[in-house]
Amino acid sequence: MLETYKEPDGYSDNRKVRVAPLDSDGDMVPDRPLQFEEFVDQTDEVYFEYYTDFDGYRYDRPVAGVIVDYRNEDALNIDNSGNRVSPKRYDDYKTLSAIDWFIVKDKTVAESLQNKSNATGAVVHVISENKTYQLMPIGTDGEITLVATQDYYVKPGRGKTQNTLAPVINPGTVRWKHVAPNDVRIDPSISNIVEMLVLTSSYYSEVSKWLNRPQGVFPLQPTSDQLSTEFAGLNTYKSASDSLVYRSAKFKLLFGNQAEDNVKAKFRVVKLSNQFSDNELKSKIITIINEYFDVNNWDFGETFYFTELSTYIHQQLGTALGSIVILPKNTSGKFGEMFQVKAEPNELFISTASVNDIEIITRIDNQTLRADR
Repeated sequence: MLETYKEPDGYSDNRKVRVAPLDSDGDMVPDRPLQFEEFVDQTDEVYFEYYTDFDGYRYDRPVAGVIVDYRNEDALNIDNSGNRVSPKRYDDYKTLSAIDWFIVKDKTVAESLQNKSNATGAVVHVISENKTYQLMPIGTDGEITLVATQDYYVKPGRGKTQNTLAPVINPGTVRWKHVAPNDVRIDPSISNIVEMLVLTSSYYSEVSKWLNRPQGVFPLQPTSDQLSTEFAGLNTYKSASDSLVYRSAKFKLLFGNQAEDNVKAKFRVVKLSNQFSDNELKSKIITIINEYFDVNNWDFGETFYFTELSTYIHQQLGTALGSIVILPKNTSGKFGEMFQVKAEPNELFISTASVNDIEIITRIDNQTLRADR
């Protein structure tokens, strides 16, 4: 296992991990470089759907349902009145309305499912295009047509059997031998492990100095061993059955050039009055952003919401500011991608934005909301 999986907004999804072939001798070359191809056949696929959880965020998960694989078929026999479907080459009829996913060879086969009322709502994956569609009713005349969907997707892979009609359901068990990282020492005789997140004043001072002149490498956080030595005095207050494990706080850099590419951003501002010059307004906004991200205002693992930041900026600047929006610096990004960013459980946010990341514009429209402009 390499690390937890990171979403495009930088959030680490602890439901997923990134894995790589084993490198037992540490020579940077996997023992079996083609291990994925050995495990996953060319026809093996995993089907996913997106859903919105109780916290308001959108996640993906593997689906389970009736999946029919017609990727080798040039045509289908579809009897909508009889509510059944079969390959045209031979008879193997399935109940049409019970099918959740169709895997078809090309768009021609997919289009033959249109206007079949019993197929309404089914997801159709077209192999030749590697695109996913859904059969949806359009208009009031009952027309059923293919609609490209972003709610489902398919990736090559292998796991638990997803087709509930399969004669054997493979559980897809994965063995994971979980061990402590090299920089963490755990006494195997201890029954209670107490993990403590620590932000030392010395480390925060180094980070503050770096922020004043953000050049060179960002200061490294202290290791678990260094923290254990520094806070050895706390061992006198713990129970004999407890073991204290220390983890240093980390900072998630936002907005500036020093941040990771997926959280680099620029701000576009509309002035409401000439109370400040353009440069004065930019400087004041940067100062307010830095105040907002003061370490005393945040807890570990919180979520940044741009709406809260923009409200705070408006409160501080009053009538000097008309509007402020945030856009990703990535030219392929879209308006809204930076509206919320999640931190990992041991992370705090810190802004590296500068006056160069703020643009003064005359109005907000569909052009100024484009990241590539």
